[in-house]
Amino acid sequence: MAKVKLYHAKLLYLKREMNHLGEKSFKLKKRGIKLQQQKIKEELQKQEQEEKEKMREEMLTAKIAKKRSSSQSEKS
Repeated sequence: MAKVKLYHAKLLYLKREMNHLGEKSFKLKKRGIKLQQQKIKEELQKQEQEEKEKMREEMLTAKIAKKRSSSQSEKS
C-alpha cells in the first residue's frame, strides 16, 4: 500500500509539473508572437520613414534643379 501512495504522489507531482510547463510554453509562444509582430511593425515604420525621406530628397532635388534651369534661362 505504501508503494501505491508513493506512485500516486509522483503522479500528482507530474501532473502539476506538466500543467506548469504547458502554461509556461503557452506564455512563451504568446510572447514570441507578440515580439514578432512588434518587429514587423518596426520594420514597416522604418521602411515608411525611409520612403518619406527619399521622397523629400527627390522633392528638394527637383526644386533645386527647377530653380537652376529657370535662372539659367533668364540669363540667356
